Amino acid sequence: MHLSTALTELVIPIVDESNLTHTHLFTRRNDSKDDTFYDTLMATTAAPTFFPPYEIKGRGFFLNGALHLNNPAMAAYEKAIQYDAAKEKIFVLSLAQNLHKVVLPQQENNTDRSMYNLLGKCYQRWQVWFEEPISLDDCERVPHLLELGNQYIEKLDASDENPINKLVERLQHLN
Repeated sequence: MHLSTALTELVIPIVDESNLTHTHLFTRRNDSKDDTFYDTLMATTAAPTFFPPYEIKGRGFFLNGALHLNNPAMAAYEKAIQYDAAKEKIFVLSLAQNLHKVVLPQQENNTDRSMYNLLGKCYQRWQVWFEEPISLDDCERVPHLLELGNQYIEKLDASDENPINKLVERLQHLN
């Protein structure tokens, strides 16, 4: 499936191995209509020390976008503005997991603070923290990961703010 067929706008950060100082943002509006979800997601998850750079034929080798943007919410917001979206129609849901609290929390907190200031209740960050590190090839821990996800969703649903209902309401207003 090609990114151009996505049902909504998306921003996927990737680092080009030939220019490590620049973050490339794959979107459904990229110049290349041939970018696939498979290639893009393989490239953005090519985390150094875990996986080799991922080659997208004819485009080069790419690395995990979290090298530069652990929380790409601001990049997504900037793209929406670039696409002339009305601010009142912008809603950003940032989904994340953290591997044993080792990923630059300052960067995430700065981005979260900026996004909440810009969008208020139209910005949500859902993030699961792992008590213990889980290696990326630990397939036997998948049931544990599913349980963590279920617990997190139940926690969101039970909260006074209930972000799940707010998300559903917001998506209904977009139609």
